[in-house]
Amino acid sequence: MLLRVLRTGVARAATAVLVAAGVAAGACWGGGSPPVSFCVPPPADLVAWWPFDETSGNVAHDIAGFPNDLAFMSGSYVPVAGKVGGGWQLGPAMTLAWAASQADLQVGSGNFTIETWVLRWNTVSSISTILAKRDSSGTGYGLIAANGQAYLRQSGSNSSPPPTSGSISTGGWRHLAVTVDRTANVVRWYVDGQQVATGPATTWFSGNLDTNAPAEVSTGGADIQLDELSLYKRALTANEIQTIFQAGASGKCKPASVTPTPTPTNTPTPVALGTVGIGGGLPVTVVPPGGTPTPAGTVPAFATVGPKQTPTATPTPTGMVPAFGTVGPKQTPTPTKTPTPTATPTKTPTPTATPTKTPTPTATPTKTPTPTATPTLTPTPTPTPTPLDGTLCVLKFYDMDQNGVQGTNEPFLQGWTFTIAQGSTVLGSVTTGGAGTPGVCVNLPAGQYTVTEVVQTGWFPTTPNPQTATVVGGQTVTLLFGNGRN
Repeated sequence: MLLRVLRTGVARAATAVLVAAGVAAGACWGGGSPPVSFCVPPPADLVAWWPFDETSGNVAHDIAGFPNDLAFMSGSYVPVAGKVGGGWQLGPAMTLAWAASQADLQVGSGNFTIETWVLRWNTVSSISTILAKRDSSGTGYGLIAANGQAYLRQSGSNSSPPPTSGSISTGGWRHLAVTVDRTANVVRWYVDGQQVATGPATTWFSGNLDTNAPAEVSTGGADIQLDELSLYKRALTANEIQTIFQAGASGKCKPASVTPTPTPTNTPTPVALGTVGIGGGLPVTVVPPGGTPTPAGTVPAFATVGPKQTPTATPTPTGMVPAFGTVGPKQTPTPTKTPTPTATPTKTPTPTATPTKTPTPTATPTKTPTPTATPTLTPTPTPTPTPLDGTLCVLKFYDMDQNGVQGTNEPFLQGWTFTIAQGSTVLGSVTTGGAGTPGVCVNLPAGQYTVTEVVQTGWFPTTPNPQTATVVGGQTVTLLFGNGRN
């Protein structure tokens, strides 16, 4: 899987040279921009980027910044040949993928850009959500496709106000970008690198757009294909958008897999003083212990050794003996007369005394030890098992036909609050969608609980409210609440 986007100065410098070369070649194309045959560096402040290159599984991986992966909550996708590598086709059945709310996806009160390659060949009114992060009150941002065009969702309202992008339903893959520059109070639409419409930004976006709702990609009844969906935390320039469009199938440069350079092992430095000659000039390299061994049959040395010398023994003169002083001619000594020895008288031996018999000692009787009493074991009491908690899940859906049953095209809603009580005691409250899931789940001790939704303005319940659930240890029970619009 691709790594995070690497923004190094070297990579940018190298790409800048390629871009400059491509622009210089424009004269050969009548002064216009030539098709780009190499990828272009992603613009700065890219915070989410879904290439949709996956061909299996249920997750679209984000390769920029924090991994805000899109996971399918309902429906599925069909892998297709995208504009840049692979792409995804969603629909026509209800399809919904979410990425949990995270700081990279929040735009606050700042500027932002959404750009993507899109292929939608029909002009029906069914909405396809290209990218949205809006709660049930409408706070947030959203880019949708319907009626053959693209729209911005107005923050705080469910309407789709003009201006729109113009037609995107013909011509195969179209590059679509919308920049929201709240600093300059202007929204700019781009199709295939060209600006096609503008409007005042504050008409649709005012205040802080942050919300705990997840980011969403979905479709509710019309096929749509997406590729290279990207979110930036600033308004891109016209030149940056044109450059991405001109890159065509090469697209933005994806990060490459980098194999780390292994740390080299230090080789011991030989302490040889050079090559020496031994035994008539045999070359031997002298090394310290642990280095290259000296060849067999050679002698290590740290200096130059000449030809091997055989030491000559000094002969001892004939008729000479070793001495500590000067030795003269050999002298013959005069023999000394040996005296006759006197006989020694023989000594009479003393008779050996007969030893007295030692009496055998009487053995002392060994006392028999008293056996140690075996201790009585105290039985260990059997521990009382801890009761298992159960799980209570609460789901909320938009009941469009108001029949109290969730249909395939009726999406889950986020940001709805429910109170949980046991008897007359309110234990607390939970909010749906806070963790990027269709609802919210809590662990509770076994027992009976009452769940009551806090109805929001403009909505009314289409299912019973409140509802009661019996939680059993180790099991999950789910309550489904539906709401229609006034």
